[in-house]
Amino acid sequence: MIISVIIPTYNGKHKLVHILNSLEHQSCIPDEVVIVVDGSTDGTAAFLREQKFELPALRIIEQENGGRAKVRNTGAQHAQGDLLVFFDDDMRPDQDCIKIHLEHHIKFPGTILTGAQIDPSEPEMPDMRRYKAFLTRKWEEKFLAFVERPLNKEVVTITGANFSISAKLFDELGGFEEQLRDAEDYDMAVRAFDKGILLYYNHTAFAWHDDVHTCKSYIKRMREYAKAQNDLNELNDGYESKYTIKVPTGLKGLFFRFFCHPFWIWSVDADVWKKLLPEKWRFKLYDFVITANGSFFPEIVKLS
Repeated sequence: MIISVIIPTYNGKHKLVHILNSLEHQSCIPDEVVIVVDGSTDGTAAFLREQKFELPALRIIEQENGGRAKVRNTGAQHAQGDLLVFFDDDMRPDQDCIKIHLEHHIKFPGTILTGAQIDPSEPEMPDMRRYKAFLTRKWEEKFLAFVERPLNKEVVTITGANFSISAKLFDELGGFEEQLRDAEDYDMAVRAFDKGILLYYNHTAFAWHDDVHTCKSYIKRMREYAKAQNDLNELNDGYESKYTIKVPTGLKGLFFRFFCHPFWIWSVDADVWKKLLPEKWRFKLYDFVITANGSFFPEIVKLS
């Protein structure tokens, strides 16, 4: 089975060296790595062409900025492999990650496998990074019951940052929906599930996630994701994503509105609460601030 790794990137020059070094040291080296530069302005393509990596084949594709779905589809169109393994440019796959993806598809052909993305957490890190690591581990807990069992409707998912699919199945699904600027991986997961395709999650096929968010940037990310769920609903008339935001009213709405002030965002990024509150309560506070400003009431606080 020929393995193609596909990495979309936008201004990710400083990230790509880390993932490419990780791919060089895989226990199962991919047959090719396809990097799709999505309209970057940081000289990514020129930088990569100047580097030397111990990989069988490194292909660099450049295109005008088209977004998450289009850049991944472009990578799949140029890939030569039977098995497509997708990673984001801020991932560092564990040395057995690709091997586990390959073994899964040998054992369960015609399926889709999502691997874990683990955010590192060290005491000296800014609190926001440790909070983000906490969230990823909490999110992953619901999948731990599905060891070598297909996901059910309640937890069906694909994580575009670390998943694998045969080229044949990718084509049958029509790739990612290019009208979506976000949530395109969830859309593909739902479409695959509705067609009777089995989706799996394997924690051991993990990659370190080197994404660095501030509270402010993470709120921006949540706003993008909330809009994407509405776009997904409009695209599929009569369908409502399970991640559609339900804005609270009454006392709950007033409670969350209290956190819609620039002070709260600044205080999280300044690590104000690190010495004032135990971790459990700090992280709960961060939940309130990010949910209030990112999902429920994004129109109140303007972010530059």
